Formats: sequence, structure tokens, C-alpha cells
Amino acid sequence: LADGLPSDKREEIHAIVADAENEGGISGEIKESRTVLKAFENSFDKILWIMGNHEQRVLKTLQKVLPVDSLAVVFGADNPKWEVSPYYHCTLMSNGEEWKIEHPVNSGKGSSKKLASKFTCHIVMGHNHHFNITTDPSGKYYAIEPGMGMDEERMAYVSQRHNAADTHITGALIIRNGKPLPLNKFTDWDLLK
Repeated sequence: LADGLPSDKREEIHAIVADAENEGGISGEIKESRTVLKAFENSFDKILWIMGNHEQRVLKTLQKVLPVDSLAVVFGADNPKWEVSPYYHCTLMSNGEEWKIEHPVNSGKGSSKKLASKFTCHIVMGHNHHFNITTDPSGKYYAIEPGMGMDEERMAYVSQRHNAADTHITGALIIRNGKPLPLNKFTDWDLLK
């Protein structure tokens, strides 16, 4: 990617990436992310990638010399299956039901309920890594926090330093025909088939 840019930007990116590789952070994250994104690419016909705090960290590390859509190139997701959005949310319509998929700034427990009330629709909220399915106070809209897509024990900040926070749950969510199907350690996989 850097080789296609003007020389001043090319050198700037090479220097930033070299520093990041020396720190061991971003290059390892990019390598692991490429593996995960390739699995998505092999499993789905169309993928919408919305922003989150990890993408924000990459852009910050590269000092915003890259536009958001260049993340697809950096992470190996640069083919027509992928659409990279500069937003931290999107709207999904499924069987006439509106769902907002969110990665909000404030992601404390219960934030999904507040978002469901605010936007008067179903909410799927990432960022806090918790598993929770409830409704907004009116009972009309789902407020779902599906968990996270990785093993918490492999995260340095978890293994290096203990905290009193709830354990994060590995999970995902499928929305089909307007209904949520949570995928996690509680899922009855035989029943789901």
C-alpha cells in the first residue's frame, strides 16, 4: 500500500510500521486479523465492516495518513465482497424489522437498552464483550450484547493483570427473518441445525 503513495507519505508509513513492529503490537494484530477476515471472506458473499476501537487504534497508530477504506488493503480484505464503512454503526432490515448494529463510545452494561429506547429499534451492541439479551424498557425492542469474537485468555490485558470485571463471553449473533440467533457457549448447536 505504501509503495503506491507519494514518497513523503511512503516513508512516513514505513517508519510508523517499523516502529509498531518493534513494539510487537500492530503487526501481530494485522497478521491475526488477516486470518480471521479471510475466514469471513470464505464464508459470506457480502461483508460490511463497520468501525470499532481496534480499527481506530490502527488509524491512530498510522497517524491518520490512511483513509478508512485503505484498512481493507492493510488487512487483506480488498475485494468486492467487502464494504468498509467509516461509521461505527449500520442499519439492518430483516423481515421488516429494523436493527441497528452499534459499536458506541459508551458501552457500559445496559447501554444497548438505552440505545434501543433512543432509536426505537432493535439494537445489537458490540464493544463491551458481554453477553446479554434483554429488551428496552417498553419491551418492544431487543437490546443485545452478543459477546466478543475471540478468546479472552489470549488477550494480554486480561492475562497480565487481573480485574474485578465480569468475564467476557465469546459469541456472535445471526439475525434471520427479523429474529436473533445467539451463538455462544450456551447455544444448542443440534437444535440450531
